[in-house]
Amino acid sequence: MDEFPIEDEPPLSDILDEDSVGHKSFSDILMTAPYRGWHSRNFSKLQGYIAGTYDTQREHLWELREDPDYFADTIREHEEHAHYSDFEQFSTVPNKSQYRRLLLGSIVKEAYSMLGGWRELYQRFAEFDNLFREDSNIHDQIHAVYEVKNVAEWMKTILSHKIAAAARSARNTRRLVELDFDEQSGQVSFAPRNACTTSQTLMIKMLDGFNRPETLFTMPAILSCTLETIDLKIRSSAECKAMMSGRLLSLLTDLSIIGECLRQIELWEQSPEVIGCEHEGCEYVLNLDGHGDFLKWMSGLDAIEGPMHHVYPFQEKLYYPSNKRRTRAHVQAMRQAEANLDKFWASVDALYEGKTGIPQHPIIRECLEDSGEIQRTPAWDDTAITPAKKPEHEYQPLSLMAHDKTLQITGAFDKMSVEDKCKKKTRGAPSYPVKQNDDAAVLPTEHISKATGRPFFVDQRTHKVFKTLFYTPTSGTGDLPKAVKWADFKRAMVRVGFTVEKLQGSAWQFTPSESSTAERNIQFHEPHPDSDIPYVMAKRFGRRLARVYGWSADMFKLA
Repeated sequence: MDEFPIEDEPPLSDILDEDSVGHKSFSDILMTAPYRGWHSRNFSKLQGYIAGTYDTQREHLWELREDPDYFADTIREHEEHAHYSDFEQFSTVPNKSQYRRLLLGSIVKEAYSMLGGWRELYQRFAEFDNLFREDSNIHDQIHAVYEVKNVAEWMKTILSHKIAAAARSARNTRRLVELDFDEQSGQVSFAPRNACTTSQTLMIKMLDGFNRPETLFTMPAILSCTLETIDLKIRSSAECKAMMSGRLLSLLTDLSIIGECLRQIELWEQSPEVIGCEHEGCEYVLNLDGHGDFLKWMSGLDAIEGPMHHVYPFQEKLYYPSNKRRTRAHVQAMRQAEANLDKFWASVDALYEGKTGIPQHPIIRECLEDSGEIQRTPAWDDTAITPAKKPEHEYQPLSLMAHDKTLQITGAFDKMSVEDKCKKKTRGAPSYPVKQNDDAAVLPTEHISKATGRPFFVDQRTHKVFKTLFYTPTSGTGDLPKAVKWADFKRAMVRVGFTVEKLQGSAWQFTPSESSTAERNIQFHEPHPDSDIPYVMAKRFGRRLARVYGWSADMFKLA
């Protein structure tokens, strides 16, 4: 019998952030596991992770079609992780033009495949509430869970290979690795160079393991241990953190959620109900209806053959000065970039239609229709120009005498009245809807939280964050807002009723508290390597919050 006394539960302050936001992470949860029941399964919490990631994939595809600057950033990010220029001995493409076609094809296929995979997991987990009732059949549960497991295993393999490819080609990693190409299998593995430090060597060996997920990660515990070790090295070693890139961290986040999914399923398999169930001789085969048809449709295109000239060179074709003061030249440049982007996606749809007979699979069309209307810059209007005047008096939105401070919202507030938004029917249209309005935020029609017109009364620091996120440049605007600090953004989200959780990688999960009117989780990725949110990225955050929760700039008032 142990002679050591049972320790008290560690105080909450031990796992709080320095700015008292109260964030937690997978690693923090692991530290307090003996006190919080780490080995108990929690499908509902896992469903929240999956819903947040699915929403992120939907937003990614939407931004690729709506925002020329976001599409250009995505091209730039993929080019930075490509080994065409530095590792030509491992490249099979004949020239740079063909390489760019493959690159654009990989961007489109990755966006489509990740959307389809996370959608499949999201929909299947949404059925678990009814599936795990007390009166439900254990055999039905086993079939459903094993179908989810098959989808998760497929996602694990896809994401692992993407992580390995990004790791060996990331800007700060490629100089530290030596590549080895197996001509028979066509697989590229890598090993640390002699000049690497001990921490860098360990990190490279861990990342190289993602080249062999089918043999190395056969057990969820091995995958979880690998991801936890990488997360620990990133947090404790500056040189290991410097090896990371934004894309690599984002992929690690997605894989960590898949790893948690497989771990939860393994815990469920060890429950007495499942172990005692006589289910021998039954094969668990993934029901391919819907998802299998989607994968078959998506595989019809390997490289973008025709529309490459619409976006290359992207520094010119996709030049999008949305962060500049509104002038005739800037508006014309934005409209031209938007037109080029629309032509590119119209050509992509035409290529898919020519090869598969369907321009947009129902899964893709559903995502686009549910996300609202594409925002497009209106034509320049000289008559709309008004000189900016400095107000003589500062406007106070509410009288301090009339304001009831018990109703102010600073992180815990009462539920408000809500108003549903009606969906504008667009089914049957030749393409996704486009709206010529650059200022108004558009709400999605499905999977959204109910918007409220009641304002949030917040402190000055929080007000400044949301003012930047929802800022709209005009012709009379002077200096634009500066970058938003990531710590300030987290704090602002807590002040309006969210709890914050750090996932492995770069993603943070924002979950509405019980007092919040929001009904959905949402994920944002912390910028890397700098933690400041540039103004252009802050605007993207604002557009996403507007689509998901119906927020706008005039809803945030100083308390």
